[in-house]
Amino acid sequence: MPAPAPTPMQEDEVVYRLAALVARGISSEELLEASARELQRLLSVQTVRLAVVDVGGGALIVAETPLGQRAERIMEAFSELLAMTVRAEGERARVQQLQQEQQALRSVAMLVASGISSEGLFSAVTRAAGEVLGADTATLARFAPDGGVEYVATWARSGEAADGTGPLDPAADGTGPLDPAGDGPTGDDPACVSTPVTVEGRLWGAMTVSTSGGDPLPSDATERLSAFTELLGTAVGAVSSREQLARLAGEEAALRRVATLVAQGSEPQRVFAAVTQEVGLLLDADLAALGRVDAGRSTFDVVATWNRSGDPAPHARSPLAGENVIAAAAATGAPARQSDFATATGPLIELARALDVTDSVAVPIIVQGSVWGVIAVAASGSRTLQTGAELRLSDFTELVAAAIANAESRDELAASRARIVAAADDARARIERDLHECVQQRLVSLGLSLRTAVAAVPASEPTDLRETLDQLTRGFADAYAEIQEIARGIHPALLAEGGLRPAVAALARRSRIPVRVEIPELPRLPDQLEVAAYYAASEALTNALKHAQPSVVDVVAGLDDGVFRLCVTDDGVGGADPSAGTGLLGLRDRIEALSGAMQVTSAPGAGTSVSITLPVSARGSTP
Repeated sequence: MPAPAPTPMQEDEVVYRLAALVARGISSEELLEASARELQRLLSVQTVRLAVVDVGGGALIVAETPLGQRAERIMEAFSELLAMTVRAEGERARVQQLQQEQQALRSVAMLVASGISSEGLFSAVTRAAGEVLGADTATLARFAPDGGVEYVATWARSGEAADGTGPLDPAADGTGPLDPAGDGPTGDDPACVSTPVTVEGRLWGAMTVSTSGGDPLPSDATERLSAFTELLGTAVGAVSSREQLARLAGEEAALRRVATLVAQGSEPQRVFAAVTQEVGLLLDADLAALGRVDAGRSTFDVVATWNRSGDPAPHARSPLAGENVIAAAAATGAPARQSDFATATGPLIELARALDVTDSVAVPIIVQGSVWGVIAVAASGSRTLQTGAELRLSDFTELVAAAIANAESRDELAASRARIVAAADDARARIERDLHECVQQRLVSLGLSLRTAVAAVPASEPTDLRETLDQLTRGFADAYAEIQEIARGIHPALLAEGGLRPAVAALARRSRIPVRVEIPELPRLPDQLEVAAYYAASEALTNALKHAQPSVVDVVAGLDDGVFRLCVTDDGVGGADPSAGTGLLGLRDRIEALSGAMQVTSAPGAGTSVSITLPVSARGSTP
């Protein structure tokens, strides 16, 4: 006989546990394994095999083991959790990639500043480029005046000497990395990328990275390799090397500071403010602004500004009309520069003229393939911005995009966790209601009928029969009391009817040890907050009874400046470990899903204190 289909409550509890794992940052492979284990336990089957398939640019979790219609709903939830996990993995990988690249560039810059020899510099740059781009080989070639090519540095991931260690004319067989007559990078072969090295405006040589077996390099390998060759070209230049190194060091430091904020998961507004300040100082600008573009690309809403004078600038919203640098970047999704304002039009240009702007650069911020916003810098008076400001500004827009994507993923995950908590609470309430309105009422009716039958037994009947009926009556009453207790544990009706204070008081009355409750008269709080607080008190009391051996337990709660606080303290043996499966771990997940926090203090021999705080306007709460 096949096992019965899981109940919605059982499915919700499984999804809730997996969502908690996703929130802690597990990988998609770990999520797949955890999902298989949960399904195996939920459906009572010996083996469950799951796989990930690509569907229309997304991914779904599918069962290779036939599970039937019993698992359709929960498989959909698994796929939603997979999508969130994949997005989080991508964001973490992008931040790690940025940090690795910037560290490599910074290391090269430090070598140059330390006075390293040309041979050492060539080897260090070639090795760093190959390692950062995930290549198998990397070479640095210098073009000779006679048209020949000299390979001055080679690197191979295997540690073996790479091909091309001496002078070679690439025109002889067409295998060279870059034609000496050319002036740009090559990228037709996805497994091999070359970029030129330019020194003081002339083509000096080329750097090439490649993979073996035809495996493609990263899609942005050309741009990233260009960062190394630009650094190398600057280092080789004798006249401007120190000045160029100082500028690059400043840029890497600024990028590193912003990348650190992104990696720490800082709020987007903090990242926006840091980016506008960093780019303004780095590009020697007078003004910098970062703003969001609406879906129709019709308005520009400024969210962060910086100016050299230090005076605060207003965060205004302006129409994206006319011909100007910000409107162009928003419309094309590409960097734009404007140095001639004579024919420029639009409200933003009127503001630029009022600020005496003479040169400006704007770069779009691309999030998930669409223009999210624009960051712009400007010089005023007779000053102009540096050459290549567009490219340098683009490095920061990628970090801003990563911060925005991180924040959106955190919000989506928090909202999903809140929905899971709400669904579980609704399921508990529904089960309690069904027990109360159907099962318990039916049992009451049967109990009355049984008592009537017992009373109707003639006194002449044997004593054994009457004793048997009395035992049945008492057993029936005990079973009814047990069902009442189960219903209260699932979702106490008293909590929904009277609020938190009487519900916790009822818990205290049923306790085998003294429980002192100090909860003032409170207004009705959001449903999810009351349920979370009730289960916190219930779980803490249960743990105290089972493990702490206390003589008394205190439950104190109240509202303080829009924050609900609950503390359950016992005088027992202490030494509680929230990660040891006492139920406190699941309780912490429930509290954090409502934007709250939980702290457990339990020194051995000093009792245990469980404290929770919940904002009354917690995410997902409903009045």
